[in-house]
Amino acid sequence: MDRVEKSKEKFKQLFGDGVPVTYSTDPDFQDILSHLIFGEVFYQGNLDDKQRE
Repeated sequence: MDRVEKSKEKFKQLFGDGVPVTYSTDPDFQDILSHLIFGEVFYQGNLDDKQRE
């Protein structure tokens, strides 16, 4: 699974199928933000989701 797929999976796991409001105003920024936070940051280290939040 690549980084983009992992980020989408993690976002869905945490927030369900909802679409962030910023997708309607700045979809490029939201993609960058989602891929960075949920595709890279969330998979660094050995913390579980609760600790990482």
